[in-house]
Amino acid sequence: MTLKTVLTKMVPYASLPYAEHVLRLGNAEPQAKADPTSDSQVQSLIQAAELLRRLVRDMETLEEIKGFLIYKPDTIKL
Repeated sequence: MTLKTVLTKMVPYASLPYAEHVLRLGNAEPQAKADPTSDSQVQSLIQAAELLRRLVRDMETLEEIKGFLIYKPDTIKL
């Protein structure tokens, strides 16, 4: 099992691309084989989970997310 797969199990709303992104932000290798006895990998996963939570929280306040369709109710401007 790779680090990014483990991260998607730790954080329920995580997708593989987001998991890979935050692991790379923390300078971890997403494709590395997970070793539960490695303190450095455990710390990398914790840090990545925190980054992922922050990423999702920050996305909720964005008006527009590139690459995603966001539906809003129509408003009539007078």
